[in-house]
Amino acid sequence: MALSEQLYGIWLLWAGVGLGAFLSSMGYHWLIAQSVMLTFLTMWCLENIDAKLFLRGVLFTAVEVFFKDFDVAGQMRVPDDGPVILACAPHANQFVDPTVVTKAIPRTDIGFLAAASTMRKKYIGRLAKVMQSIPVERPQDIATVGQGTIAVEVGSHTVQGHGSRFTATMKPGCLLVIDSGPEKGCTSRVATVESDTLMTLKRPLQWPRTATHHSGALLERLNASSYKIHPLLDQSAVFDAVYNRLNEGHVVGIFPEGGSHDRTELLPIKAGVSVMALGAMAKYPNVMSNLKIIPVGINYFNGHRFRSRVFVDIGQPIVPDPSLVEQFRKGGAERKMAQNKLLEQVATALKGVTVEASDFNHLLFLRAVRRLYKSTTHKASPEERMALMLAFSKGYKRDVNDKQVQHLYQDVLNYRQRLIRLDISDHEVSRSHPRDTLVSTAAAVLSLLQSVLFLIACGVVLLPGFVVIFPWRVLTRYISKKKAHQALQKSSVKIKGNDVVATWKLMTSICLLPIQHALYTSMAYWWGGESWAVGYFFFAPFIAMLTIKSTERGMELANSIRPLWLALISPETTSELIGMRTKLKNDVRDLVCRLGWDKNLEQNLGRKAVRRMSITSLQSDDDTTDDFDKDLMTSGMIPSDDDEEEEEEEN
Repeated sequence: MALSEQLYGIWLLWAGVGLGAFLSSMGYHWLIAQSVMLTFLTMWCLENIDAKLFLRGVLFTAVEVFFKDFDVAGQMRVPDDGPVILACAPHANQFVDPTVVTKAIPRTDIGFLAAASTMRKKYIGRLAKVMQSIPVERPQDIATVGQGTIAVEVGSHTVQGHGSRFTATMKPGCLLVIDSGPEKGCTSRVATVESDTLMTLKRPLQWPRTATHHSGALLERLNASSYKIHPLLDQSAVFDAVYNRLNEGHVVGIFPEGGSHDRTELLPIKAGVSVMALGAMAKYPNVMSNLKIIPVGINYFNGHRFRSRVFVDIGQPIVPDPSLVEQFRKGGAERKMAQNKLLEQVATALKGVTVEASDFNHLLFLRAVRRLYKSTTHKASPEERMALMLAFSKGYKRDVNDKQVQHLYQDVLNYRQRLIRLDISDHEVSRSHPRDTLVSTAAAVLSLLQSVLFLIACGVVLLPGFVVIFPWRVLTRYISKKKAHQALQKSSVKIKGNDVVATWKLMTSICLLPIQHALYTSMAYWWGGESWAVGYFFFAPFIAMLTIKSTERGMELANSIRPLWLALISPETTSELIGMRTKLKNDVRDLVCRLGWDKNLEQNLGRKAVRRMSITSLQSDDDTTDDFDKDLMTSGMIPSDDDEEEEEEEN
């Protein structure tokens, strides 16, 4: 910044402070004096504060409020400078994902690829441009509805049209997408167009991988179906923009799955990431020697929920082999082979930093095994939770046909069904304990009364905070659910549309909260006068945040009440559930040890960490009721890393 610009900024601030003080001394209302001073301060900010850094601060603050825990592992693997491609997966939270990754990566020169349709939106597009996003036109965003209907025989490459105009609307390379009937979603690319009513496909119609189907050929005749046309696009301008960004030594972020989704497994990785890497290395010698592809796993725990958790796992960098670049330069089949080889490396690396499951029950089983394996009282770190999930996921995939694994899987599902019928969570069972003595019963009653009284006190004290946040909570939930339903209707890969929920909650909050704050300030002025309005304006945000934090503590305390109450009114049920859980815990340890699911844990976490999670849990099962009651009376229920919110989602 030039000296003249620095002096201009100093004089601007000086003038603003001086005018504010002068107007106050002349007896003008404080609001007028402060407004004049803030006007000059705003002018200074517009001149001196970088828009991207300001927007990053706003988005990071929103993310920190939305997520209860934000943890990152592997930041040291990201170089301080030089060209980097971030291959991020899964794409499970639409616009939130880029913000999470940007916050996790210690560099300020990150630009993500974004859909051109998003960039064309008035407000979101402006924000994306400030964040240096690179627009990518997607065929599905500019798809057109085909005229007439089509019919295709099973396994045939020939498409017969009725009332169609193939010569005017179709070109070789366009993607034909069936848009009606049970075959909706089947696709194939056009090879040739013979006439308005006849064209040939490159392969028979295929099912893509969706929420209800796996990829495969269509096995039924297609009759009089409507269709859409996804045009074949020239993406050379996009690749050139990426090449130039990398040549300048910046970071390019990409979600190689394509669009966002809420599935429990990764979608097929698309070739764009390998084309960008090899193309940039082939074009620029500087990129050739420095480029790294870094896999980034974004692992949410109920990420669509307010105050949930996110763990970003940054994997080992991939340095593309120069021989692949030479193979890429040859073009044709050699180019395709080079792309696929690098793509396999990226896909393998992403699987090492993300947890995959074939379905939701599979994911719940892995979570249950993780909770049962570790000590109940051990609060696992995000790295430990991730390491356990990855180890057990790989082990389950390898040994899924083992009879002991199948029996354990069924036993875990039966245990969960029992919990659902009783409206009890595993978290509550893990905190329960049979009560056999009068002293134990008295201790439980005393602890129960203390917890209830504390919750009542919290409710009274924090009632104003609930009044402040209640309209915001209702409206954000309503809008996010509506948008999720709309996204689900437009997608063939989403299950519930949860991948857009967090995005719309954050976007709605950013827009709504200032409006609500201004409205409540006006109401405070109307009812209580100037002092109340000023007090509300400046201190209501603190009250709202205190309410959120205290509510979380209250929920933890409320979760401790249920086991105490069950132990008092139904000790036989408590004992039976504890017995089932103890048996499952022993079965999990035996299976993990026998099949070697934990053999890599010591290498990844260290021997001491593994012993804390496993051996300590063996001892915890033999604790006496006196020890349990002593812990209960002195420190309350020991918080676990498996929060009740996860259990609620499972049930």
